[in-house]
Amino acid sequence: MYEGKSHTLFAKYAVPQMIGLLFNSVYMIVDGVFIGNRLGRDAMAAAAVSVPLVEILIALSMAVATGAGVLISAHLGQGEKEKARHIFSLAALCTAVMGLLISVLGNIFIHPLAELLGSTPVIHDEAISYMWYIVTFSPFLLFSFLLSGLVRNDNRPKLAMFALMFGSVSNVVLDYVFMYPLNLGIAGAALATALGPIFSVFNYAAPFHIQARRSVLNEIQTKMEEHLLSLCTWLSVLYHGVYHWHYYLCV
Repeated sequence: MYEGKSHTLFAKYAVPQMIGLLFNSVYMIVDGVFIGNRLGRDAMAAAAVSVPLVEILIALSMAVATGAGVLISAHLGQGEKEKARHIFSLAALCTAVMGLLISVLGNIFIHPLAELLGSTPVIHDEAISYMWYIVTFSPFLLFSFLLSGLVRNDNRPKLAMFALMFGSVSNVVLDYVFMYPLNLGIAGAALATALGPIFSVFNYAAPFHIQARRSVLNEIQTKMEEHLLSLCTWLSVLYHGVYHWHYYLCV
């Protein structure tokens, strides 16, 4: 499935991932700038309450993506393509059920959840307003990172990069539209953040639909390439954790 030297393979997967994460970081910085300049310090603190929740959702999604990728590769290595397709479908079903549960339970317990994550009486209403969109649209965020991992595992790292870039750019554009011309306040910022993963999912879904007649993966993934993919995933998780930890402390 993969040909070339190890450093070439590493660059093939790591560089697109780094570019995608760069755009993701830029949109989060711009999001904070919009909120801080337009709505003030309290609104920015209210939005920061949802940051740990977003990171937990990303971690759950990447856990499913990593596990499914390993199982898919193992079955394909044994020539069991139908079982590989079944694992892919099972991962999608698991993510859908998990997303629906988080959306429903999160809305039911949204007030204690916000308090648990650090909301104070001064910012509680704005924190709830922002968190409602994150919780309600959480299935799309989960699917965005699930498909990102599986697409990279399917030898299409550039697709994962472009999908992440498209979602990030659309988020920045919608931030401006919702917060300035439409004057939707913190709800507008949250809605823009919630809609970004939807655009990413659409980018992922199109190639999967076009190639539905083909196998999820076409050839065996070697040991060396599995380690490279795992390293890229690990770097992605580490980067998100460190970046958002600093962001949360600064806010």
